[in-house]
Amino acid sequence: DVVRDLSDPDNVCGLEDHIVLNLKQPWQSSSSPLPHLPKGLHLENDGCRIVTTGQSFVENCDFLTELGVVGALLAGCVSFESSDGLATAARTVLSNAETLVIVHNRDYVLDLVEWFPSVEVLVLYHDIRIHRLQGGFPVVPGPRMSRLRRLLGSVPAIGAPGLFIDRKLVLGLMASCPQLREVQTSMHNVLVPGRPQIVIMFSTFYRPLLTSCSLILGNNYECLDGRMCCFQNAVNITPEHLILVHQLFRRLRRLEVTTTSMETVAEISRFRDISELSLTFSSGMVYTFSGTLETALKRLRLKHLSLRCVKDVVPSAIVRHWPNLETLMLIDCTVAESEEGGVPKDSLHTMVNLRMSFFCDTSCSDRLVAEAGKELLDATTHLLTLHLDGELLCPFFVFRCVFVPMPYIEHLTLATELPLPELGLTVDDLHKLVSALPSLRHVTTDSYDIR
Repeated sequence: DVVRDLSDPDNVCGLEDHIVLNLKQPWQSSSSPLPHLPKGLHLENDGCRIVTTGQSFVENCDFLTELGVVGALLAGCVSFESSDGLATAARTVLSNAETLVIVHNRDYVLDLVEWFPSVEVLVLYHDIRIHRLQGGFPVVPGPRMSRLRRLLGSVPAIGAPGLFIDRKLVLGLMASCPQLREVQTSMHNVLVPGRPQIVIMFSTFYRPLLTSCSLILGNNYECLDGRMCCFQNAVNITPEHLILVHQLFRRLRRLEVTTTSMETVAEISRFRDISELSLTFSSGMVYTFSGTLETALKRLRLKHLSLRCVKDVVPSAIVRHWPNLETLMLIDCTVAESEEGGVPKDSLHTMVNLRMSFFCDTSCSDRLVAEAGKELLDATTHLLTLHLDGELLCPFFVFRCVFVPMPYIEHLTLATELPLPELGLTVDDLHKLVSALPSLRHVTTDSYDIR
């Protein structure tokens, strides 16, 4: 959402040397010392936004500073570290900016925090830097101490949903940013159970962070073909981790957990205010949906649910336990037959984002996969985003749309690399698909034929 306020998230990653500036007030020639914008600057959004390039940004530094920039996005630009001109201009123009988005960032996050102390929300979108603490323990002293509240981002190049920040640097950020409330990276190396000083440290020195609504525990990585992979030694979140988190973080609404233990899953039921949960089983282990997992999670009033590497997921149970789901992601899962009566049509009327990635084994046949796909699609009425994995679900969806159009879908991912003949599809089938999706504006696939 932060990126969307400044640019289109679907297109921004393909841009180079692109800068967007949000102004405190719309620019008007009548109130400006210049009758026209300088060359290289372009107005958008009714004069509230200026779009430019790195060179024009530097050349018009003084003019832009006078406008009062409150937010900025830099996409595909050179690093500040490698360009003194861009760095100096940015520090001047953005001296009072509250939001900064950098697409394909190449600078260290601690440098960014020091250079832009007024920024409250820093987003490193598609970050390409691994952040480690360089030198001693950092503290930014004096009245220019950072106002940073939220540090967000992802590293899709290696399949990481959060930023790559090591433990010492996280602690350094907590010391440098006294108002920090959210860091989109795993906190499992900081929140170490069995150490009383952790509770004292957070309760005494880092109280703002305890008001965070979102927390990541453990890392998982998504391969280019959609499969999940995890590093066991780095992500084994234990029940003690969750007990400690529950003791410290009382306002959590969003929780991501990667674990190898069903005992850990049982502890998730402590977090009664959670509305968004992502649960991944690592080390290639696949755990059954029915039993401990279903019992623990059904107590939560979830609106967003992501399950990865879970066996025998029952579609009707999903709908029964969480009828108000807005997002459902079932990744590297197998499915079981629904309970008697199946999934009622239009029962997930609030669902806008659905991902299905099923695989077949001895207990999950092609028929069960197709039935689960049909039931979940029939249960939705206003899907905006749909992600389908595999050679079974992709052609199934294409054929289905001929008879059941989905007029609201804007984003579609068909995660397959197979050519049309191997999918059992023709060019005419794809033309019919497009006709059945009138709102479609973004498609992702590895299939050359489909592209």
